[in-house]
Amino acid sequence: MVCLFCATLGCGGGKSGPAAPAPSLDVSKAVPADQLKQTLDEVGKTGETGSATAGLRAGIEALNAKDPAKGAGLLKDLGDLEATTNPEEVKAIAKKMASLL
Repeated sequence: MVCLFCATLGCGGGKSGPAAPAPSLDVSKAVPADQLKQTLDEVGKTGETGSATAGLRAGIEALNAKDPAKGAGLLKDLGDLEATTNPEEVKAIAKKMASLL
């Protein structure tokens, strides 16, 4: 009886035809530039990365989609920021990045 019930469920709701288009991602709403700048200003003061910089990559990649000239430089700097553990270097890189926004 359970098998009969499972067999009647099927995969569709009886509708056929083309699938609905996937919703597009609005990258302009990922992380606003002013929020990126605020985060970078804070990192520039403290010299600490970690959870403070968690959303930076997504925001900078979204910015890169809109403004590749600015975004490419910020992505390079973000790589440098993620690679260093020296607080003074972190501060310098974060301040440089914030000045570009």
